[in-house]
Amino acid sequence: MKKIKALLAVLLACCILFASTGCIIQINTEKNNNIVLATIDGTHDILKKDYLPLFSYYATMYEYYGMELTNDIRDQCLDTLIREKVYELEMDAIEFNVNEEDLKKAREDYDKEVQDLADSYKENDDKEDSERDYLQEAKDYYAEYFEENDTTEEEYIDDIAQTYRFERYKKYLITDANIKDDAILARYNELKSKQTQSPDLDADILIYTPSGVEYKYFTVSLTTEEMAEYEKLISEGKTEEAEKYAKEKGLAHADEFIKKLKTKTFETVIDEANEFLKNSCGVDEEDLIKSDEMQKHYKYTNSTTGIKGELDAKLLSLATGTTTGALYTEKGTYVVAKCYGRFASETVPYEIGSEVYNEIKEALESEYIEKKWTEKSETLMNKHKIDIFKGRYHNKNY
Repeated sequence: MKKIKALLAVLLACCILFASTGCIIQINTEKNNNIVLATIDGTHDILKKDYLPLFSYYATMYEYYGMELTNDIRDQCLDTLIREKVYELEMDAIEFNVNEEDLKKAREDYDKEVQDLADSYKENDDKEDSERDYLQEAKDYYAEYFEENDTTEEEYIDDIAQTYRFERYKKYLITDANIKDDAILARYNELKSKQTQSPDLDADILIYTPSGVEYKYFTVSLTTEEMAEYEKLISEGKTEEAEKYAKEKGLAHADEFIKKLKTKTFETVIDEANEFLKNSCGVDEEDLIKSDEMQKHYKYTNSTTGIKGELDAKLLSLATGTTTGALYTEKGTYVVAKCYGRFASETVPYEIGSEVYNEIKEALESEYIEKKWTEKSETLMNKHKIDIFKGRYHNKNY
C-alpha cells in the first residue's frame, strides 16, 4: 500500500507544532537516497527514500518524548514497508484495485487533514489575527508539499485510498467471519452495562444516553479594542487586573443581549450576537453559528464532553423556556443559553437488523479479521523471497 507519502505530510504538519519545543531530529534526506535496503523477489526494491518518511516519523516522535531509537525500531520500519509492498503485489496480481468508495473516503480524510492543520494554525496563533485565512494557509502548505515531492493532490488522495483498498482486501481473503446473533447480543449487553455505569456520549457505538437538558446558546466576547487592553495588562504582569477587566467588560456585553431576549426570539438575538462578534470582535465568519444550526437543540448531560461539556450544569438547571444567564469561560467570553426542555435517559433497544445491531456486527467482524490476519499475512509473506540489508540502515547517523 502507498500510505507512507500521506504519513510524511502529516509528520511535517506535526513538526510545525513540535518546532517550538526544539524536538525535531535532523535526517539527511539527500545522502545515498537511492541505496537499496531490501529486495522482494529480486525485482522490487525498498530504497532509502522509501524508508525515510516512516523512519522520520518515528524519529521525531521518539525524540519528542525523549525515547531512544533502537535497531529494533529501525527493523520495524523496514518490515512495515516490506509487508506493504508484498500486500500491494498480491492485490495487483488479482487486479484488486481502488474503487470509487475508497477514493470518496480518501477525499474526506484529506479534507479533514487540511482542516485540522488550519485549526492548529489558529490554535497556535496568539494574536488571533482575524485577517489570516487559516484554511487557505493549510491548502498552500499541502500545495507546496506536493510540489516539493513531485506529486499531486490526486496522487496523494490515491495513496490514502490504498488503506481502504487494503481493508477490503483483508475481508476478501478472510471470508469465514460468520458473526452469530448471540455474539452480537452479548456485545450489546456488554456495551449497555458499561455505558449505563459510566456514560460516554462519544462511544463508537452509543447504547445509553443519560438524562439531560436540551438547549440553544450563543457567545459574546471582548471587542478588538478591549482585547488589546486585556493583552496590554497581561504583558505588564497585571494578570489579576486583566482578568477582572475581561470579566466585567464581557459580562456587560452579555447583559446587553440578555435584555434583548425580553422582546426578541432567541434565534434573532443569536443573529445579532453573530454580527457583534464579526464586526466588533474580529471573529471569523466560519466560526459563527450558522443559520441552520440555530434551529438545532443541543443536548447537555453530566457526561457531555468537548466544548459543550464546558457548560456549567447550573446554567442549564432552570425551567423550560428561561434564559439562564451568562457563564464566563475565558478572556472575556460569556456563554448565554436557553433551556428548551429536559429529556429522559434513553437506551437503544436490541433489534436484529437495526443500526446498532449492524454497527456491532461490523465491529465484531473487524475484530475477527484482524485476529485472523496475522496468520494470513505470514502466508502471503512466505510466498516471496525477501533480502534485507541491515548494515545499510543500522546507523544512528542515518
